[in-house]
Amino acid sequence: MMYCFKCVMFKYPITTQIILTGLFSIAGSILFQVLEGFSEESSPILFLDAIWLFFIVINKIGYGDVNSYTNLGRISILLVA
Repeated sequence: MMYCFKCVMFKYPITTQIILTGLFSIAGSILFQVLEGFSEESSPILFLDAIWLFFIVINKIGYGDVNSYTNLGRISILLVA
């Protein structure tokens, strides 16, 4: 299985990077939305805002328009980045 994945990464590097970025953004967004949903001081985070946050974090842009308010949310961002 690992050999097959390495072959695909070598043959299609840009496509693989786009797919992995998308998968990590979606997985991190779900985790972030679940963890930040328990916070009382934060407003509800929409799923698209969470995807936007993780896309920005993964690509190291860092606009700062969506923030985490809990320590668990910050840890989830740290794990994905």
